[in-house]
Amino acid sequence: MKLKVAALVVAGTLILGSAIAYGTIENTVFSSGAIGEGTKLGEGELVATINDVAVNMSMFCVYLWSAQNSFETEYGLDISSKVDGHKVSDIAKENAINSIAMAIMANNKAAALGITLSEEQVRLIERDAQIFMNNNGEVAKANNFKKQDVIELLTALEIVVDVQNAIAEEYTPPAEEIATKVERNLGAYQTVTVKHILLAKTDKDGNELSDKIKAEKLSLAKNLLQRVKDGEDIGRLAAQYSEDATDDDAKYIISPGDIGGKLERVAFQTADGGIWNEVIESPYGYHVGKTISHNTSTADQLSKTYIATAKKVYAAEVVTQFAGQATVELTDAYDAIVL
Repeated sequence: MKLKVAALVVAGTLILGSAIAYGTIENTVFSSGAIGEGTKLGEGELVATINDVAVNMSMFCVYLWSAQNSFETEYGLDISSKVDGHKVSDIAKENAINSIAMAIMANNKAAALGITLSEEQVRLIERDAQIFMNNNGEVAKANNFKKQDVIELLTALEIVVDVQNAIAEEYTPPAEEIATKVERNLGAYQTVTVKHILLAKTDKDGNELSDKIKAEKLSLAKNLLQRVKDGEDIGRLAAQYSEDATDDDAKYIISPGDIGGKLERVAFQTADGGIWNEVIESPYGYHVGKTISHNTSTADQLSKTYIATAKKVYAAEVVTQFAGQATVELTDAYDAIVL
């Protein structure tokens, strides 16, 4: 059956690290130029044809696992759950097709823009794929995909990001729109200056540390928090213990939306000069922190912040529409997949 792919309902992604920039990975379809008729993604039975690109079972399965994993880890929804009357399993299948369609469209846009992978980024994609397979080899086997499929997915994710960045770079919101936003928010918009100590949960190559080592780091973080509460200078302790690359006495300025999550909430909610009440855990590790000051932005700062945000929003909207511009033909193999 022929159809136009709808816009993404929920984007499912593998959380495997972030390598942002492009080149060519040997034997990889994505990043090797524009693709179309005669191109095959993955191995096994044909699941769909998207803009004349054959999407085979192993490629569909890695995207399907990614979409399913997103529902379970980010939203706490089992595959048997329903959202607005629709089965999560059906939405996951649709998201997998949509994500592949977006990847194909973005890949060809990247080729038109001359976007290529650097050798370093190719190395990082290969490394991240290997880390994933080392940690999740049985998951891959059970879900019928291989390391090469993971490499393709990671490469496609990076291409989408780089195309989005290129589109954002070329866009500037209208001057009247910028002026209106600045006038509306002047005096209300704040940033927060903090100092913090980070004890990472991963090694320098991005591998998750053992539970024993993480427990030791959490214990050290709690000890450091108590020392800060007892009057020791957090900047000096950061210089000695922090595993973050810090400048200016471990000081950072955070804008709303910069980091999100509990870490950002605590930073903004704590009064000037206040020490965070507890060790904060984030995807990066364990944080001991102190809010130094809340700062009201100037008109110039607001303008720059709004322009940066508007560029990102515009580019994201353009890239999301890629999926809706792809023509997809699903096969009986797709219909037969039951989660």
